[in-house]
Amino acid sequence: IKGINYNVSDDYEEEMDSDDDSHEDLMEIQCQIPELIADAMSICTLAEVRHAKPLINALDALDKIVTRKFTPRGHRQVVKTSRSPPLLMSLAIRYDLHFWIEELLKRGYPTSTRSSGAPFIFIAVDNDDFVELPGMPLEMSWDRQRIRHRPSVACLEALLSHGADPCQQYEGSTAWSHVVEKVLEILQDPEVLENTDYTSTLAFSEWLRVAELFISHGASTSLLRSKAAPL
Repeated sequence: IKGINYNVSDDYEEEMDSDDDSHEDLMEIQCQIPELIADAMSICTLAEVRHAKPLINALDALDKIVTRKFTPRGHRQVVKTSRSPPLLMSLAIRYDLHFWIEELLKRGYPTSTRSSGAPFIFIAVDNDDFVELPGMPLEMSWDRQRIRHRPSVACLEALLSHGADPCQQYEGSTAWSHVVEKVLEILQDPEVLENTDYTSTLAFSEWLRVAELFISHGASTSLLRSKAAPL
């Protein structure tokens, strides 16, 4: 990624409009870079937890390179001085790279972002919907992203313990509502777990752990009681 000759500039769109060959080169790069980012994230998921420290260094470097490539030159100083979440933070949650998320939160980065896209806590509980990843400059391949089809308990523990709001609104819903619906869905029809790549017992225990985490960090049990009443 570092060696690819590509940098966004403030007048980049104007340059592309005037040069068809440059536009074709841009389209090729917009496919190449996401694939390389996804490869890097996938490799990190295969490493043992005891190797977390060098992986954190590698992810820091990757985020710095990608941010430099996709931040207009006129805004780079603003990015350096702001405490906005790292560009690749939302994608790392998708890949369940909890050790990097924990490290970023310890450094004081916020648990959510003001930009468009789902709050981090949504991404941690739901990896099945096509939610927009905040901050990502390019569309990532969904097939490569969707390696996790269950909640990231470790990422949720980190986010909630650092002040993430379990009832943060996004598109008329909350992450807590999604957790409640998932737990009740499993209770009503255990067969929904048959399409997962792990045992039903583990799946249900993970969702119960997520519900416990949300409640312990301020989520109201009234929603759970009201929806469970018909059962």
